[in-house]
Amino acid sequence: MPTRTPGFTLIEILLVMAVLGMLAAALFPSVTGARQRPYNTVALKCGRAIVTFETTAPLTLGRYVSDLTDMSRDVKAACLTTGVQVAPANAQVSTPDATTTQAVATTTNTYAFQVFHPRGTGYYLFNHESAPSSSERLNRLYRW
Repeated sequence: MPTRTPGFTLIEILLVMAVLGMLAAALFPSVTGARQRPYNTVALKCGRAIVTFETTAPLTLGRYVSDLTDMSRDVKAACLTTGVQVAPANAQVSTPDATTTQAVATTTNTYAFQVFHPRGTGYYLFNHESAPSSSERLNRLYRW
């Protein structure tokens, strides 16, 4: 009886490669989403920093502030240094690669904005006027 040489047959190798391919295909979407989730979180943090600043602005400055560079260090750190984009609510963008003015739409008694990161999966909206009763209060991610 002839002796068998140790090793794997071609069929065994192909079977293992097929199983690994199916596992990779199943895990790829969740890995991609996990990579983009931190960018959405950074955008949300920026939006919350703007809301926190604008809540006290009428008391300390007598008005709402529209330009991000005129806001507090917290807003600058959360928004400008992290690559987050801020657009006024009246000039919303619909694609992540659009350029924005890095400003908030303000009137004498309200403010509104859109915030997103270009590498994220969507954007958040905030509208001070309708925030308590609608979904425009940074609690919903609108997908691109």
